[in-house]
Amino acid sequence: MNPITDEKNDEKKPSRRVRAGKVEKLTPGTKKLVEDKHEDVVVVNVNGEYFAVSGFCPHAGGFLGFGYLEGHKIECPMHSWQFDLRNGCLDGMENCSPYDRLNTYPVIVEDGEVFVEFPAGA
Repeated sequence: MNPITDEKNDEKKPSRRVRAGKVEKLTPGTKKLVEDKHEDVVVVNVNGEYFAVSGFCPHAGGFLGFGYLEGHKIECPMHSWQFDLRNGCLDGMENCSPYDRLNTYPVIVEDGEVFVEFPAGA
């Protein structure tokens, strides 16, 4: 906080990008594991729209890369919970607790490459 102007110094730390692969390899319906030092994520292509979510179900720990994909939903292969790729929540819930939610990450497509963007410090 600046004591003279009462303004916050909200300098955003730069995010970090991890390469997921080439656009032509991540075709619609494709799921791909992206391993990171903090969290493994699954990148999904739904009709040309890319999503990145936690790689494992928060309830049973099932690997979502093996999950069934239907539209914007991915299903845990261990117990059939379905998660909305757009917000990480259990299907049908707009607001859910962190215990019932997948982490979601922005996906950037640049120069024919797909990247997952992790927040600074993650």
